[in-house]
Amino acid sequence: MFRQLWRRTTRRASPYLHATRAFLTDPRVVFTGNVLAWIPVGIFFVRHVYSMSQITGRSMLPTFNKDQERTGWKDHVLLDRWSWSWGRWALQRGDVVTLWSPRDPKVLTTKRIVALEGDIVTPRDPGPPKLTRAGSTPPDLTPYRIPPGHVWVEGDNAAESIDSNTYGPVAVGLVQARVTRILLPLDRSGPPIAGPPDDGRIKIWDNYTASASTQGAARPT
Repeated sequence: MFRQLWRRTTRRASPYLHATRAFLTDPRVVFTGNVLAWIPVGIFFVRHVYSMSQITGRSMLPTFNKDQERTGWKDHVLLDRWSWSWGRWALQRGDVVTLWSPRDPKVLTTKRIVALEGDIVTPRDPGPPKLTRAGSTPPDLTPYRIPPGHVWVEGDNAAESIDSNTYGPVAVGLVQARVTRILLPLDRSGPPIAGPPDDGRIKIWDNYTASASTQGAARPT
């Protein structure tokens, strides 16, 4: 009885099983499945390993977008997220990084690290009034020490950069990636050029530790 019921059931389901098998073995379905299976891998790679990004604005001239006015092309760069995300790279002076703007957490900006925690920085004037908020007080240009867990970032084009000279030291947690090289245009492909020459505003403390200062970001005495 049960054997007859089983045969009758499988006989009725047989066309559906054949149709399902034919669908799953169709080359187009197999190809689509393989592509979909790699999407999570691609997302992980872009978010945590390497990705390409376009540089906008003029704050990093002449390092980036040097020929934008002449050609209309913006630089495309390679971002190393792996080294930073997994602790394989320590922040260094001169590194060009992408970071979330302290003034607007939705804006990803590109700046150069010029000072690390413990260094003493004399801020430069942030520039014309158009770069500062209306009604803001004049900037305090007296030197102070970078607190633990922070860095000082600046744009290479001082005249058109809103950076640490405007909003102060930046928490290292806002740093997202290191710019390792220019990809496009091809005639400028390669590592970013060195930043502006030292202007004497930064006093480097290589042996600084958090316990070496009880003032945090206060002005050194």
